[in-house]
Amino acid sequence: MGQRVNVYQTFNIYSEIQLMDQHVEVFTSIDEISDEFLLKWRELESNSLSPNLYLSPDFIIPSLLHLSPDIDFIIIGIYDISTDNTLIGLSVFEIIKPSIKYPFCYLTTYQSCHSFLGGILLHKVDYIECIITLFNYIYSSTKYNAVEFRNFYLSDKYFNTINEAINKSSFNWHEFYQIERLILYPEKCTADYINNTINKKYYKNLKRKRRSLIKVGDLTFRTVYGRDIGKVNIDNFLYLESSGWKGINKTALNSTNEAKVFFHQLIEGFIENNAVFFTEIYIDDRCIATTCNFSIQNVGFAFKSAYDEEFRKYSPGIINEMYIIENAQSILHDINYVDSGAMPGSYLAKLWKDSYSLKSGMFALNKSTNIYLILYINVKTIMTGLFNRYVRRI
Repeated sequence: MGQRVNVYQTFNIYSEIQLMDQHVEVFTSIDEISDEFLLKWRELESNSLSPNLYLSPDFIIPSLLHLSPDIDFIIIGIYDISTDNTLIGLSVFEIIKPSIKYPFCYLTTYQSCHSFLGGILLHKVDYIECIITLFNYIYSSTKYNAVEFRNFYLSDKYFNTINEAINKSSFNWHEFYQIERLILYPEKCTADYINNTINKKYYKNLKRKRRSLIKVGDLTFRTVYGRDIGKVNIDNFLYLESSGWKGINKTALNSTNEAKVFFHQLIEGFIENNAVFFTEIYIDDRCIATTCNFSIQNVGFAFKSAYDEEFRKYSPGIINEMYIIENAQSILHDINYVDSGAMPGSYLAKLWKDSYSLKSGMFALNKSTNIYLILYINVKTIMTGLFNRYVRRI
C-alpha cells in the first residue's frame, strides 16, 4: 500500500475553490503497488482524457524496474472518494536533486530512454478537480520548488484544463520549448491523400523499389495483432532493430539485458489487453522490416521500427510505412489517430503530414524559483543569440 494523504489536512492553495472530496495516495517503490491499485490504474487508462502509452502501468512498471532502477520517483494517485474511491488522476514524477543548472529540488514528469510523450493521466470527467488536488499535494509537501512537464500533448481540452487550474494559483509557467509531433489520421489515408500529400517523385521511387523487391522473392505484408503475436514476431523485431545503427550505438532494445526484459514485459502486458500489433514485410520466409505499435482507447502509438540492413537499398522500412498508409483504413480501422513518437526531422515527415504540438517547461512553486527561472531563460536566450550570430559570421 502507498501512503494516503488527506489533502485538506495539509495546505490548500486554492482556498477560494470548493473542491470534490478527494484524497491522494503516494508510492515511492514498485513493491508498494497493490493489485487493487493496478486495477484502478487500468480503469483510469481506459477512461482518460488523453490516452498515453507511456503512462500505462504496463509501460511504467517494467520501465522503472529495468530501465530506471536507481532513480528516485514518486507515483501520485488521486481518488474521488464520493464515487467509491475512483482513481481520477495519476502522475509519475522523477525527483531531481539540486544541481549547478537548477540549484533546487524539483519534480519532472518521468520519461525513460524509450518514452516519447509526457503528461498526466486525467479522468475525462473529473479532470479539473484532479489537477487542483495534484498541485495542492505537491505544494503542501514543501519538498519541491518546481514541477517540470516534458513533451506533454497540447490538445485544447487537456492543456486548457491544466491552464485553468494553474491560473487560479500563484504558480508561474516557464516554457522551455515546443515541438511538433507527427501524427497520422487513418480516415484521411485515401488515394487522394497519397496523391496530393506525398511527393510524387518520392512515391514513384518507393513503388519502383517495391517492384524490385518482388523480383528478389515472394513479397508479403503481414499485420499481427494482440494474442496472435508469437515469439517469432518479437524475436524478428529485436534482431532487426539491433542489426542496424541502433545496435552499433547500443541504443537497441537488444543491447542490454535490462532493455530486453523491459520490452518482453511491455509486450506481454499489452498482449493480454489485445492492444499491441506488428506490421511486417517478408521476402519468402525472411522478415526484412517490422514495426511495433500499441493502442489505448482509440489512439495508436508507433513505438519503434526496424529493417534488415542487407536490404537497405530497397528501403524496406519506408516501404513498410507506406504499406501502412495505403492500408490504414483496414489495419487501423478502430484508431482515430496515431502518434508517431518521432522527433522533428524524422523521415516520416515525407509520409505523415499532420502534427500536434508538444510543450516542455516548468512551473515555479515559489518566488525565489520563479526569479531564478526568469533569469535562467533570459541568459540562455541571450547566449544562444550570441552563439548563432557568431556561427553566421564564420
